[in-house]
Amino acid sequence: MTREANKPPLATVSDDEFESEEDMSRPRETRPNSTTTAFVPTRPSPIFSIPSFSGTDKTKDDIIEHMRQEIANLRRTSAEAVSTSLRLSEQLSNAHFEVARSHEVVSHLEEMLQDELMKRRDAERQREVEAERRRAAEQALSNNANIAIRPPSTRIRPA
Repeated sequence: MTREANKPPLATVSDDEFESEEDMSRPRETRPNSTTTAFVPTRPSPIFSIPSFSGTDKTKDDIIEHMRQEIANLRRTSAEAVSTSLRLSEQLSNAHFEVARSHEVVSHLEEMLQDELMKRRDAERQREVEAERRRAAEQALSNNANIAIRPPSTRIRPA
């Protein structure tokens, strides 16, 4: 037997039995007949939870009370968010002030460092000048001492 003989026969669908995508039944939204089309979300936003009003055990007063509680909760949340925002804004302002103050301190320290570097360079130059003067004075003294130490016969006499 061939392989195809072992397979079950394929079911065939006639063209009359086949439904196209356009013919398939889809759930349709019923909208009022108006000329403007507005966006209607299919699901509520996950941020807000809308209570189910389908229960028959709730009265209108219960629903109104529940909505008042939701409004109070939203007001509290909003007040907390505003408070947090103000606190963070103040902290940011203080941080900016501290950064500006730190920049001023760093600038002042850099100026002091430059002044100290200039003073050090001046002191090194003065030290070099003083060392040169000392060497010149020592050399002059050693030359005078050599002349004074020579015996009188080796001294040069004016003619």
